Amino acid sequence: RVARYERLGTHEVLLALDEEIVGGFEDLVLGPLVEYDSRHGSQLVATLREFLDRNGAYQASAEALGIHVNTLRYRLVTIEQVTGRDLRRMADKVDFYLALRSRRSPEDPAA
Repeated sequence: RVARYERLGTHEVLLALDEEIVGGFEDLVLGPLVEYDSRHGSQLVATLREFLDRNGAYQASAEALGIHVNTLRYRLVTIEQVTGRDLRRMADKVDFYLALRSRRSPEDPAA
């Protein structure tokens, strides 16, 4: 593949790797949440996406999701329990961010 100069300094280069590698990473990181959402009718993946898109701002994330901030906190704890990851750790946040930004199609539940 050819990478354009302006993309070399971003995470998008990582996401342009082999689809099998990126898909495997996404499944590893988000798979437990997708499965949990499917079994429980919850919205943990959407909650995680909103929380990260709003730079971890609790009130703004809760408002965007149309939920109380305590409900958001409960969902975030559930995300940590289901995945075994810690949203206070930058490495875990980066993994979640990259997995959410992978190039799966919009109709994919993890997208």
